[in-house]
Amino acid sequence: MSEAAIPWRGGDTGDADTQLNDERFGKAVTERNLDIDPAQARLQAQNSCADLGASTDNPANLDPFELARIVQKVEVKTNLSQEDAGSLIALSIEVYCPEFKASFGK
Repeated sequence: MSEAAIPWRGGDTGDADTQLNDERFGKAVTERNLDIDPAQARLQAQNSCADLGASTDNPANLDPFELARIVQKVEVKTNLSQEDAGSLIALSIEVYCPEFKASFGK
């Protein structure tokens, strides 16, 4: 599997980058008022990016049904609403696996 297909960057970009990403992610979760423990949110972000990476060899061509499955998985594991689980996934992509943003025309 290529480096591009392994999206989670939680530990491979250097401690300073990881800490900055974690802080940025935590701040965004707080700003969106998501009712989830920060450590749990980071875990779900890590798992979601890994699931996204496993779902396609081309991050710019993400299957919307696969994305919906991942949102539903986060919804069940965290007891967040579907909207909040979707927000958490969007934040995960923004901070930790931005190569998937191309799937959304960004």
